[in-house]
Amino acid sequence: MLNGYQQTCLLLAAFRLGVFDALADQPKSTADLAAQTGTQTAMLERLVRALVALGWLRRDGEALSLAAHVRPMLEVCRDLAVLIDAQYLNAWHGLAETVRTGEPAFRRLFGTDVWRHREANPEIGRAFDSFGRRLRNDRAVLRAYDFSRFATIADVGGGHGELIASILKRHVAARGVLFDQPHVLERAKVWIEEAGVASRCTLHGGSFFDGVPGGADLYVLQHVLHDWSDQHCATILRRCRKAMGTGGTLLIIERVLPEDNPPFDLILLDLHMMAVLGGRERTLREYDELVSEAGLSVRSFSASAGAAPDILECEYRA
Repeated sequence: MLNGYQQTCLLLAAFRLGVFDALADQPKSTADLAAQTGTQTAMLERLVRALVALGWLRRDGEALSLAAHVRPMLEVCRDLAVLIDAQYLNAWHGLAETVRTGEPAFRRLFGTDVWRHREANPEIGRAFDSFGRRLRNDRAVLRAYDFSRFATIADVGGGHGELIASILKRHVAARGVLFDQPHVLERAKVWIEEAGVASRCTLHGGSFFDGVPGGADLYVLQHVLHDWSDQHCATILRRCRKAMGTGGTLLIIERVLPEDNPPFDLILLDLHMMAVLGGRERTLREYDELVSEAGLSVRSFSASAGAAPDILECEYRA
């Protein structure tokens, strides 16, 4: 386990050097690959040998090519490699100090939070956006919840609008509101237009710590609350409660942490949120306490299977 860093750094080196991209179109010899990537042939051969042993590359005589299972996941792995290289690896290296001080390692290392760092570094921001889009499971959400009951749906902190676009494409009578920071919405415009729902979707810029636009029947927080501390979440939820009024509904879409025997990937995700963002994964009881403090109550809970998100439906509590 302690030597696991070696495989991570091996793959990061291959992505940095452009090894996988160089082999995406056709097989190449090590010498040709070295010429294309600007590396030393003998050194590259040693790196390639490890990638073959790890199962990322295959060798047929002198020809090197991508392993069959690597090709379809290459894009998402490239995005993740950028994030690990530029942000996550350093933050995780500071995990001990996070546990000791309670401060996210990322903020201590970079002098700002992860959102502002991505905004200031467009390449990292693009990698995060692309990675998030590829991992989203909006189809599972659409299967699990009936959005047809609502005339106007607001996606709060909805990023580029993938979820609200999917909802509006399926429910053609509904209207949507995409609410996020102005610089995020600049990139969201293209996605909303390409989805063909721009005439039914209003883009509203702002911060959910200051306020949330009113007038919607349903407010959605998908993968938002786990980014933030309990104190920050309480503010977000109070802003949503004020916007939704007494007759509205709030949907929280997150992976809920089981009380007993949580899956290891979710345990690691919880630590990731702690080190990078200062957020956390939460149990159903913890979500119930959060929404209760904001003047809301959990009306229903729909548990999913596997890595798909769970759904908490909340209502105004007088």
